[in-house]
Amino acid sequence: MNDLIMELALHPKLETERLLLRPITLLDAKDMFEFASDIDTTKFVFKAHKNLEETKYIIANQFLTDPIGKYSIELKETGKMIGIISYNRINKTTRTAEIGYTLNKLYRGKGFMPEALGKLIQSGFDLFKFNSLMAVCDELNNASGRVIEKCGLKYLYTDPYSRFDFYDNNRMVTDVFYRLTKEEYYNTSLS
Repeated sequence: MNDLIMELALHPKLETERLLLRPITLLDAKDMFEFASDIDTTKFVFKAHKNLEETKYIIANQFLTDPIGKYSIELKETGKMIGIISYNRINKTTRTAEIGYTLNKLYRGKGFMPEALGKLIQSGFDLFKFNSLMAVCDELNNASGRVIEKCGLKYLYTDPYSRFDFYDNNRMVTDVFYRLTKEEYYNTSLS
């Protein structure tokens, strides 16, 4: 039997032309803090980290205790961590997951996120045999929505009042959901 978690554990590194997607370690704390402490980078994803110690704590408690399907986005050329990307809410029974990501704003507009997301999608279907992958973004996060659509995920639905904004407790976020099934992926790949 093809166990999804075992397959993910056996493939902790994925590679693209310019990027290495690899496990996150405490050695990434300084690079992660660089983007995780920046409100412009994190405003749609999580509350900005206050200091390097908080980043180390988060790495230890979120990425080291449960590393399966969570990757550092590292530039091969320099070895610098420029973001994170992960399979979240992995369901072993239905073989589904939600993809989440964050990219240092200094590296936006260079095609790194579509490259990383494309690799996670391709690996998700070809290597890990997911049935479907989802992505969610705040409707105000137009850049993320464009990346998601560019990588082939299809609009699914809009969920108004889905949660409170990370920074403005008076703003209710409308989340936009996208999905790509294995059938859609393979039909698009074959055409």
